[in-house]
Amino acid sequence: MLPIEGGFGNDPADHGVTNKLGITAATLVHGRGGLVTQADVRVIQPGDGRAIYRVNHWNTIRGGELSDSVELAVFDVSMHSSPC
Repeated sequence: MLPIEGGFGNDPADHGVTNKLGITAATLVHGRGGLVTQADVRVIQPGDGRAIYRVNHWNTIRGGELSDSVELAVFDVSMHSSPC
């Protein structure tokens, strides 16, 4: 899991986005294909987060094919510009 992502958060100053380990409720909805609750976000485990990061971001940017010097930068941009 990305060490900079924290635990559960629902900070109104952070656009009021419920998230855990950097996974928002919208991202979880996208991954599960159905509605989720704040409780669903609260119980996300690191393994769930790794799987979501891999499918939604790493595989999409083809991170394994990028050079070491740019892969994490492109991954970070993917994370922060995702519609979910």
